[in-house]
Amino acid sequence: MTHLQTVEEQGVKKQERLIVELSPVGYHKAPSIDQVGEWLEHMLTGLKHWHSLAYCHGDVSWRNIVFVPTERNGDYWMLIDLDKSHVSNTTVIEWSHRHQGQKLRMEHDLSQLGGLMETLPFTLPANMKSMQEILLTAIDTSGLTANAALTKLGAFLR
Repeated sequence: MTHLQTVEEQGVKKQERLIVELSPVGYHKAPSIDQVGEWLEHMLTGLKHWHSLAYCHGDVSWRNIVFVPTERNGDYWMLIDLDKSHVSNTTVIEWSHRHQGQKLRMEHDLSQLGGLMETLPFTLPANMKSMQEILLTAIDTSGLTANAALTKLGAFLR
């Protein structure tokens, strides 16, 4: 899903107004120390699906992550701003990015996710610190996928 809201075309008779009120479905929220494993699982799951379509997000940052509280299925985090994604290995990174000048690959998304973990306001538990190292070195370890990272995360969370 690339947008937080879906708007459908509505027919309006001439001289009538249609007022549409949009309300947010989520908000920005970093995980707590107890939620970091769940947050990482949600982010890696989103990246796994996006990468399966051959796309890289390119800007995995806090401004592009939304926490969605729900009553029915449990709360979750979701990656947004997918409309600026690029097909893997086709675009040179020309925006503010620590890998500027390189071709954007899926491993960049994983590395950015590891970078976000560095900004959390608490010391990561040992298992999450290990996951962070795996993600941060994704650029150097060609072949790490979001799916493989999810498998490693599952082993760490058991």
